[in-house]
Amino acid sequence: MRHPIISTAALITVIFIGMDNSIATPNIEEGLWEITSKMEMEGIPFAMPASSHKKCLANKDLVPQKEEEGQKCKVKKRNVKGNTVEWEMDCKGRGGKMNSKGEVTYSGTSMKGTMLISVEGQPPMKNTMTGKRIGPCK
Repeated sequence: MRHPIISTAALITVIFIGMDNSIATPNIEEGLWEITSKMEMEGIPFAMPASSHKKCLANKDLVPQKEEEGQKCKVKKRNVKGNTVEWEMDCKGRGGKMNSKGEVTYSGTSMKGTMLISVEGQPPMKNTMTGKRIGPCK
């Protein structure tokens, strides 16, 4: 009688261990977020001013990328480890092709992270981000 229970428990354990962690969810309060970015570019001797944008973030869309007009982006990889989301994304637009690799850590209603950006013909850029939830999505 004990064998079916043990087999079922073992099967459930194997299923959970084998699950893709892309369905894991970090500690994020979904809604409208204000994300502030500070860009650093190799070879530029002065600090670039910070910029902000707003984006609805949810468990299905955890990448805080600013959507530029005329730009098409595709997330190639996304990995969730606890409250940290890592991704790799390719974009095409007026400025050419861009590849970015980023990581953000969510803490309920705040976040912080970095993104490394490579654009054809330009030195690599580092984007440091902070964000806070400012309300519900419209």
